[in-house]
Amino acid sequence: MQHTDAPRPSTPHLPDLLRNPQLVERHVEQLVHAWALPLFAAISTCVAAYAAAGVLIRARRNRAFADGARVIDISAPPEAALAGGQALWANLLGLHRPRLTRLLHGQPHLGFEYRFTGDGHAIRLWIPRTVPPGLVEHAVEAAWPGARTLAVENPVPPLPLARAQATGGRLVPARGEAIPLRTKHDEDPLRALFGAVADLKPGEAACVQILARPASTRRARKLRGTLNTLLGKPSGGAGLKTVFFDAITPHTGPRPRTGTSGQAPWRDPRTDADARAAATKLAGPMWETIVRYGASVPHTPTAHGRTRGLAHAVAGSFNVYAERNHLRRKALRHPASTLDRRPFGRGALLSVPELAALAHLPADLVVPGLARAGARPVPPNVRIPSSSTETRPVRLLGDSDAGPRRAIAIPVADARHHLHVIGATGSGKSTLLGNLVLDDVKAGRGAVVIDPKGDLVADLLDRLPEKAAAKTVLFDPEDGADPPRINMFDGAEPDVTVDNLVGIFKRIYSGFWGPRTDDLLRAACLTLVTAYHKNPGFGVPTLAHVPGLLTSDAARRRYVSALNDQEHSVLKTFWDLSLIHV
Repeated sequence: MQHTDAPRPSTPHLPDLLRNPQLVERHVEQLVHAWALPLFAAISTCVAAYAAAGVLIRARRNRAFADGARVIDISAPPEAALAGGQALWANLLGLHRPRLTRLLHGQPHLGFEYRFTGDGHAIRLWIPRTVPPGLVEHAVEAAWPGARTLAVENPVPPLPLARAQATGGRLVPARGEAIPLRTKHDEDPLRALFGAVADLKPGEAACVQILARPASTRRARKLRGTLNTLLGKPSGGAGLKTVFFDAITPHTGPRPRTGTSGQAPWRDPRTDADARAAATKLAGPMWETIVRYGASVPHTPTAHGRTRGLAHAVAGSFNVYAERNHLRRKALRHPASTLDRRPFGRGALLSVPELAALAHLPADLVVPGLARAGARPVPPNVRIPSSSTETRPVRLLGDSDAGPRRAIAIPVADARHHLHVIGATGSGKSTLLGNLVLDDVKAGRGAVVIDPKGDLVADLLDRLPEKAAAKTVLFDPEDGADPPRINMFDGAEPDVTVDNLVGIFKRIYSGFWGPRTDDLLRAACLTLVTAYHKNPGFGVPTLAHVPGLLTSDAARRRYVSALNDQEHSVLKTFWDLSLIHV
């Protein structure tokens, strides 16, 4: 059988068309009959290829974003303002890529996640590898002063991928993207969400995942064109088509209804209110957003009903955003794996206030199951020295955890006025003190460590350098041998030594101290120290010589006779007048 192509219609000449206009209609019918099927096949092939290419490109981009992505855990401050959400998402609009870069590599998206388990709750941010490290973290800490961000090593999936039954869905605007959700709340809208998961049992989990990326200019412009539809006006493209078809088919459509006096057509007040709300929403920048939720419970006979009830409660908590628009549920296949992969397709456009109302830190002071950050860190004063800027000897304390990261140090001279370290058990107080002591040893400075438990001393003994062993003296109360002793009188300046010693006794025995006691101890100590410096043959005095000086006339005369009459006349007069009859 020989195949022959269908005869193509001959093109009539212009004079023939002018003499017989019916030839135009006949020629068009012949063209449609000859080219309809091939043209339809070509268009269908192109559309299918375009759709397949879009799916493949989108899948490749999602894999590229997920490869090497990081997850950070956000600890809410003790007080989190609702306005912080708008500050965060307005700041992150800087992630918007240029048009050419978006076309070639796509626009990365962020994932704001609420994770709930029977053991506790967490708020996390999923960040693609293409987003520079620290950019989102700093934006979070700037939006909520006092919030802490911590990178999660080996993060677990939002929902268990095995040995659990999971269900979930998507939330999309029910009345289209132009009409806004409710954004003004007297109370925190997250209160309903946290209340829905308040009775989670061990092994159960729930998650709300909000994926967002800055909307493209073309997508935002197209959405703003729908505002004309709400106002009853044709958009730019529709206006051109309307003018064209009205020109070739005049007065074939319904005429607008007007009053008898030429008044404007009647409009529904609700439509006008929707248009005003949409105009307010569309005036600012947009985020393309996908909201997913899911719940999972261990496999039990009642797992199906429990999972559906939990997912229904989570989705129902978003009814607090219903006003002129509301969120409608849609099915989600394989919720556990989808929440773990975080693919981004086509999302709904939300304004910054709408996205901030959905994704923010809880503002309530007490949220059961949610761990908050500790006290708000304060940036260091610029006058506080650091090891790199201070010319005087300093003791390095560490790095600041608020404001620009910089070293924090204290001058050695200031450290002699005591350093108070406050922190909870296990926060690293002993580690800090141990490092300060080792720094003193390395610099050749003396240090005294008093440790009631002994753990810090044992750790220091293991880390001291060998050259410091000969200079180290250990006082161990559990040692039965004679302990090492420190002679308080063995000092270079007798007046300073005696003054410090008397001050110590005065603080210890403040309830039994008086002027006479102060005079007696001060004079006795000065006499012993001065006599030794004048005549080393007396031997180094100790506190054990004080009772003998006060009770023995022979010992007192021997020490007093060593004093110089002119240089130490005050001491000699004290003994002659006050204690000659002791």
